[in-house]
Amino acid sequence: TGSNAEPVAQTGFTMLMMLARGFGSHIHSQAKREWKPLRGAQLPNDLRGQTLLLIGVGFVGKNVAHYARAFGLKVIGVRRSPMQAGDPVDEMHPPSQLKALLPCADWVMVCCPLTRETRNLVDAEAFQCMKKGAKLINIGRGEVLDDTALLEGLRSGHIGGAGLDAHSEEPLPPTSPLW
Repeated sequence: TGSNAEPVAQTGFTMLMMLARGFGSHIHSQAKREWKPLRGAQLPNDLRGQTLLLIGVGFVGKNVAHYARAFGLKVIGVRRSPMQAGDPVDEMHPPSQLKALLPCADWVMVCCPLTRETRNLVDAEAFQCMKKGAKLINIGRGEVLDDTALLEGLRSGHIGGAGLDAHSEEPLPPTSPLW
């Protein structure tokens, strides 16, 4: 347990940074050999002052929290055990408070293990609770998310983007719309 916490946390934070800085657009432009800088309303907001909601504050989540705080994000943690001395979060809440916390978050990162309690934890209702335009990153387990609800949230524009390191079906089939 925890042996790969740092590289997994780095993967999750890299996804956050890529979404935060609009790298999807840059990569697409690079592949087409086009110069298309982001301007005006396309310019991303700075991370400082934004809020990251961490679902799971174990080995991985604690590493993510350290990175996030270094970039000036407020970090709210969700886990079963209460806050302890040295936890690198600004607040800690039990899972029963998740849906009440989602509207506060600019970023939601799933770092929790798959258990009976966490299967489909982030479901259609949870996605609807999220702030419009908030972004989701999953470096936990795929089955924690409801893929159908995630796709609907992305298609409607309610969810501003997603970085997925885990899927309910792995490897992800070439026909999956999650690509």
